[in-house]
Amino acid sequence: MTNRARWLLALVLLAGGSPYAHGQQGATGEVERLKLRLITHPEDAESHYQLAALLDKEQKKEEALAHLEAAVKRAPQNLKYGNQYRLRCAAYQEYDRSVSFFERLVRETPRPEVRLQLALAYVDHLVAPGPMGVIAQASLSTKSIEELNKILEKDPTSWPALYGRGMNQLHWPKAFRRTAEAVADFKKLLQLQDAHPQTPRPHFALTYIALGDAYVRDGQIEQGVGVWRDGIKRFPENADLQRRLAIDDEYKLVRFIDKERSLKAKVNTDLSVLGN
Repeated sequence: MTNRARWLLALVLLAGGSPYAHGQQGATGEVERLKLRLITHPEDAESHYQLAALLDKEQKKEEALAHLEAAVKRAPQNLKYGNQYRLRCAAYQEYDRSVSFFERLVRETPRPEVRLQLALAYVDHLVAPGPMGVIAQASLSTKSIEELNKILEKDPTSWPALYGRGMNQLHWPKAFRRTAEAVADFKKLLQLQDAHPQTPRPHFALTYIALGDAYVRDGQIEQGVGVWRDGIKRFPENADLQRRLAIDDEYKLVRFIDKERSLKAKVNTDLSVLGN
């Protein structure tokens, strides 16, 4: 659509006509306002994002996801847009759509933010309903790690990339012997966090949880419990740390962690925990 056509259509809408209203008169409500905005400003990523949220509430899945895709394409560096798109795809069980979208986007725009979203889309796919064997899950996890490695090659201190790689390795079956690699990633994260002794950010608690879990899966139970105790000193209200430290039976503790960190367990990939 040319700029002239967009302006003409905007004038029609302002005069009371709306191609989206299905015969209703006037551009009423926030949905109509945003659609009008996008006629004249189609590159406005935030308007696409806001419109997608409203359409999602109306359970208009296809429109909502299309506008989220538009927002991500226009601002691929914005983690909020890509994060929300992945989460909504997962909620709608559109795992393949999310993976395919970010695979295309990373070829067009190989930014670290896009690689991160693709890596997490692979992880989201691990718990897709239907039959999926260990080999298929391992393939998805390997693809995720490959994307995270590309980020870490350029920025070895990337918190989300290190955490994501460690989480991938933590959830592999013990027979694959990847737990020690998870321990190494989480220990490096802890060192990076300790190098900045200012008020700890909320997501730093995740490192203590994950490192303790990795130690327990690796058979180093005392070390794991010690990490959780260090974590609870810094994050005394953290429910996950409290829950682990409340288990005083070694056998039950190992079973609990093995269940929490299996390939069948859903991994929380919501990046909003990182804050702004």
